[in-house]
Amino acid sequence: MGPSKPSILSAALLSRATIVVFTVCFHSFADNYDTSSELDADCLHTHSNLRQKLWLKSGTSPVTGPLDRYITWDAVHFVRIAKCGYEFEQSFAFFPALPLVMRTLSTTFLWPLSGLLGERGTLWLSGLLLSNCAFVASAVFLHRLGLATLRDEELAYRAALLYCWNPASIFYSSVYTESLFALASFAGMLYLVQRRRALSLLLLAASTSVRSNGILHAYFFVFEAAATASEHWKEALEALSRKKEPEAPAYTRTSSALVYALFAVLRGVVWSALVCTPFALFQAYGYQQVCVKGDQRQPWCSNTIPYIYGYVQDRYWNVGFLRYFRLQQLPNFLLASPMIALSVAAVVSYALHDPARFFLLHLWPTYTREPPGKAIASSEDKAGAPGDPGTKRDRSTSKMSGSQLLTKRNGGGVESSQPFAEALSALGDWQRPVGPEAGFFSPDVLCFTHQLAIMVCVATLIMHVQVATRFLSASPVVYWYAAGLCRDRKQARNHSKEISRGRKGLPKEFGSIYRWIWGTFIGYSVIGTLLFTNFYPFT
Repeated sequence: MGPSKPSILSAALLSRATIVVFTVCFHSFADNYDTSSELDADCLHTHSNLRQKLWLKSGTSPVTGPLDRYITWDAVHFVRIAKCGYEFEQSFAFFPALPLVMRTLSTTFLWPLSGLLGERGTLWLSGLLLSNCAFVASAVFLHRLGLATLRDEELAYRAALLYCWNPASIFYSSVYTESLFALASFAGMLYLVQRRRALSLLLLAASTSVRSNGILHAYFFVFEAAATASEHWKEALEALSRKKEPEAPAYTRTSSALVYALFAVLRGVVWSALVCTPFALFQAYGYQQVCVKGDQRQPWCSNTIPYIYGYVQDRYWNVGFLRYFRLQQLPNFLLASPMIALSVAAVVSYALHDPARFFLLHLWPTYTREPPGKAIASSEDKAGAPGDPGTKRDRSTSKMSGSQLLTKRNGGGVESSQPFAEALSALGDWQRPVGPEAGFFSPDVLCFTHQLAIMVCVATLIMHVQVATRFLSASPVVYWYAAGLCRDRKQARNHSKEISRGRKGLPKEFGSIYRWIWGTFIGYSVIGTLLFTNFYPFT
């Protein structure tokens, strides 16, 4: 990364300032399509009113009216919840972390402005500042996550730069949960990669209190538990396959390995449950408010598992499996197609790079991270000198992928293959060198790619598909993959004399991909701001 490049912090600040300026300008050029959001009804319960409970300054001013025009779409619900609490059943579609922080800021740091802006305006301003500050911090954490995971400084920088102008930019600068969720998610992922599990667990659990899809972060601990358990399981198999065991009897080593494997599984289950705990507590709170304290008992209260979030999404938003697969929803599918296509391409590219690694999940031997040059040298040293009887076997083993190393050799040299691994070999040439890989195809990217695959399925099959643009924008894999495509263009330009097939010696496919990615990101940022700001449908 050259010294002339701006820092990610500067790029994030510039992008947020640009989006905010565009928002103000677009508001002045056009009127809101729907002005009902400007209505400010009193809270149903007097004790919920912040003005009476927390002595906020009240009053009207020339600023109050214009500010109400900026409270659009979901911001109406978040401001209302922050002001009055969860008054209505449908309000439980919105999680409590953002309204809670907005309420705290408006009654502490921004309290002096309540007389000028009014109660509603102060809550909106607190949410706006929170979202933009959280976005800047999330961009910094994404950059650090890329450095730790990809071990490629340029790729990590480019990915964070793309994130600063992601297609859902307007939502990251509005009173929405995207920025706060991205901050908790990227920070939690970073600390997970750095093996700071307690802090990672806390942040990933916090993300679940911001958005419902935070429960997908539980997969990281499931993945880690399965990987650890598989290592111990392989140790147990090795102990059983050995005829002589000088250190300890085979059954002792096998028992110890199985105990450690069981412990890893139990730990993964517990940590995954802790990630989902805020989600469960919110459902319990909804049951208490609606079914116990409510005036009218709803049908879902009698279910075996009273699940208010699912009921609200089903009844009020018509969210469900394949419900959006209608001909009249084709424009929404087209609107979401760029982000879905980029996400699918990222998953497929990673899977085809090493199908054994992707489909066998975590079943490959671990290794100590070393610089590539050192790792190659050490592997050559271990291979032995020419003429050594073990040289051929070791060198062939060093070219195997992790899953191919599941094929174990016993003392007599007879191989016992895994049938699943043999079946996957039909997918193509999936032999990869064993050792540290940098870049998008690093083994550390695997669990994040799996999560993205799950997110794509949820976005296309269950959710309102137009929401996929901002739903998938919370995955770092999207930016890592897109950054890799953009860097390929630069590499092609450096070799333009050898591969001159397009304008300025640049292969046409590289230039097209580069322009498509940045054109989509910038175009969605600008057009989305125009539509969203004036209460026109976007995503």
